[in-house]
Amino acid sequence: MLEEVYCKAVREILSRKMFLQPDVRMKDVARAAGTNRTYLWEALRRKGFSIRTLMDRIRTLHFIKMSCNDNFRDKSVTEISEICGFYNPRKLNREMQKLLGISAAAYLGKSRQSKSPNT
Repeated sequence: MLEEVYCKAVREILSRKMFLQPDVRMKDVARAAGTNRTYLWEALRRKGFSIRTLMDRIRTLHFIKMSCNDNFRDKSVTEISEICGFYNPRKLNREMQKLLGISAAAYLGKSRQSKSPNT
């Protein structure tokens, strides 16, 4: 049951692009997933997340995906972080350090360098 709640919540967050909203709350996700905050809280807790940490993880993965997109080659880390739903680019940097051990700017630079026609 709680696994289903977790999966449904993640599906709804992704399909509705709720992660792009910096102020999304537990009740918003619970409502979208057709459950209540208590079940959602417990489902997230069992996976090692809070609503904030789950959103930050999804936003960070979205940043990684976007950094490979040619449409964002001229955007700064600050601009992309805002597009991804982060209220502050420092938060993105902390999440990138936790996930990959590298800053967002360094990752973006490497991503752009690897797509450069001169490499």
